[in-house]
Formats: sequence, structure tokens, C-alpha cells
Amino acid sequence: MPIKVTHLREKCIGCGSCAETDPNHWTMSSKDGKAILKKSQKKGKYFIRKIDEIFLEDTKQAAELCPVNIIEVHDHSVKKKALCEQLPE
Repeated sequence: MPIKVTHLREKCIGCGSCAETDPNHWTMSSKDGKAILKKSQKKGKYFIRKIDEIFLEDTKQAAELCPVNIIEVHDHSVKKKALCEQLPE
């Protein structure tokens, strides 16, 4: 199942931790020094793309290392599992 990644680029401070951690999906702009989510599409303020599940760990780590918390990884399989664990028997 594809994983959705969102990036609020306008808030990026250009630290480069995402590009260093997950170079398959991130690069740094030579124009403004901010991170670019490769092959993404802009929707409103966000840049969005889907990635294959095999890249989930690197992408999650990039999101966790972002000091301004502007990268979100929407892993629906994890959310479903967490919801199932909360249901009463």
C-alpha cells in the first residue's frame, strides 16, 4: 500500500536532515536552500507524494529528524493497527 508524505515547504529552515537521511525522496534546492520532496505535487501549501512501503522507515526517520516538524508520513496500515488495538473486546 502506498504511503502518503506531505511537506510544508514554506516553513522549511533548510537544515538538510531529510535529504541526508532519505536521499531517495529528498534533495536541497540550490535556489533557496530549502528541502524539495522529489516527484511531489503542490496542493495548497503542501507538497504531496506517495512512496512505496519499502521506503517507509527512511521516510519516517526524515520526518522525525525535521526540527520544525513540517514533514508528515501518513501510514494508513499503522493507523488501522493502532485503532484495532484500542477497540474493546
